[in-house]
Amino acid sequence: MGGQVTEHNSTIDSRDHSLLRNGRLSIRKVLLRAAISLIRNAVPILLAMLAPVMILTLIGEFFLTNGVPWSASVVALSVVTYVAFILLWVGFASVLHARFLDRRERPPLWRVLIWSRTQLDFLIGILKVLGLIVLMNVVVVVAAVVAGPLAQLIGVLAASFVWARLSMVFPGASVGRPLALEDSWSLTSNARGRVVILLGSLYLVAQIFVPMVLGLVLFFGSNWYIEAAVAALMFGGAAVVAAVLSATYQALVEMRPQHVRDTYIPEDGSRLADTS
Repeated sequence: MGGQVTEHNSTIDSRDHSLLRNGRLSIRKVLLRAAISLIRNAVPILLAMLAPVMILTLIGEFFLTNGVPWSASVVALSVVTYVAFILLWVGFASVLHARFLDRRERPPLWRVLIWSRTQLDFLIGILKVLGLIVLMNVVVVVAAVVAGPLAQLIGVLAASFVWARLSMVFPGASVGRPLALEDSWSLTSNARGRVVILLGSLYLVAQIFVPMVLGLVLFFGSNWYIEAAVAALMFGGAAVVAAVLSATYQALVEMRPQHVRDTYIPEDGSRLADTS
C-alpha cells in the first residue's frame, strides 16, 4: 500500500523541489530547473539532434552542388530548408518537452522522425502560434514604414508578449494534453508578469540569436561543416527553449488546484493524444 501511494504521489511538486516561491512562479527556480533538465538529458539531446543536423546538412549540400542556377538554388534551398527545419523541430522539441517534464513513459528518440498523434498536435500548435506571430510581424513592418522605429519597437514587444502567453501549447501537446490558444492564455494569467518577463525575453534573444547563427554561412561561406554547425546551433537553441518552456509549464501547473493538474500533466503516465 505504501509503495502504491508513493507511486501515485510522484507528481511535479513531490518528485522535485517546488518551482514556486511564496505561491508565486520563481524565475530563478524555473531557470535552474531548465538547466538541470538540459544537463540530465545531455546525451539524449545530442542523439536526438544527430538525424536533423545530418538531414539539413545534406539538403544544403544537394542544392549547392547540384548545378542549379544560383538564384534559383538560393530560393529553393531557403524554402526546403525552412520547411524541413520546422518539421524536424516539431519532432525534436516534442520529444524533449516530454523528457523534460519527467514523464514515466518517455517517448523514444526515433519519434523525432517517425511521428505520433503527439507530434501532429504539436505541429498544429506551432502553426497557430507562428501564424499569429507572422501576422503581427507583417503589421510591425508596415508600422515601421509608416510610423518609424518606435512603432516597430512597440510591435516587437507586443509580439514577445503574445508569444509568452501562448507558448504553453507546446509542452501541453508534448504530454498528450493539447491546449487551445485561449487555454494557454488562461494558464499563464496567474503569473503573466513573470511569464512575460521570462518567455518574452527568450523570444527577444531568439530574434537576435537566429540571424547571428544564419550569418555564419554568409561570413564563412557555404560548406558542409559550416552548415552542420549552424544546424547544431539552431537545434541546441531549440533545446534550451524547450527546457525553459517545460519548466515554466510545470510551475504554472503547480499553481493550479491539485484536482485539475491532470488536465495539464497526466499523473498516471497516460496520454490522451499519443497514438501511433
